[in-house]
Amino acid sequence: MPLPCATTLNNWGATFSIPPGILTDVLHIMKEKEQNLCTEDKLTVLTFDELYISKKKQKVYGQKVYGQKVYGPNKTCQFPLSAHTLLTIINSLYEVQYIVVAVTSDMGPTNMKLWNELNIGINVTTDTRRHNMQETIQKQHFIVHPADSSLKIYFFADIPHLLKLARNNLLDSGFTISGSNINKTCLEELLTLNAGELKIAHKLSQAHLDVKGSQRQNVKLAAQVFSNTNAMAIRWCGEQSLLKSVQCKQTADVLQLFNDWFDLFNTKYKYGHSNTSRAY
Repeated sequence: MPLPCATTLNNWGATFSIPPGILTDVLHIMKEKEQNLCTEDKLTVLTFDELYISKKKQKVYGQKVYGQKVYGPNKTCQFPLSAHTLLTIINSLYEVQYIVVAVTSDMGPTNMKLWNELNIGINVTTDTRRHNMQETIQKQHFIVHPADSSLKIYFFADIPHLLKLARNNLLDSGFTISGSNINKTCLEELLTLNAGELKIAHKLSQAHLDVKGSQRQNVKLAAQVFSNTNAMAIRWCGEQSLLKSVQCKQTADVLQLFNDWFDLFNTKYKYGHSNTSRAY
């Protein structure tokens, strides 16, 4: 049976309601779909980001609109959603049998404001002048589900965004760990060594160390800096005294740590070829 022509399909698609706020039509589709899903597949991760809307739109919703997406922690399907309030979305999903177990977003100022309102973050110790004492501000990494107090919803920062920030920090100033500064020195020496006959770090180039402007937003370049290949190359070259830096082992450990962390938090599969590629 042939499909209708493109004009007919476009006309049908135009009847699909996409107003600002929660997309109730999408919730209806999700409700029908959940009948064929097991409980595990209905566990939901909510992710959100901001995007600018065109000034050519006839109706003004504000300078920015927040886009929400819902997906399973180990499923590939996605359901796009729009909403004004996080808790309303969570409740709406709960009503159609989808339980939000986690929320993820980047660390932009607007998102950090939301985190602060929900008391999400890490504990911060500050000095109080009045009593000349230190005060610890207690934060948490979850909120109680608004529709079921027995459930918790955990918050995660966007992993690719964190990886880019870590790469930028490594190249700009380095990390101070146990009194030692771990920076890009070993990577620069490895790149120089790689320019000769010995090709040991084929993923590393000068472009990885000279990222500027929009290139600093490139996740692929950041992931290639914190790669298992670079970690093993620096470790081996350090053991063979091919690098002058005394921080070879520490630098290799840091690169390996970020590599494994990124693999672990960037996977959505229950089973993988290694421990760091398994979601559970």
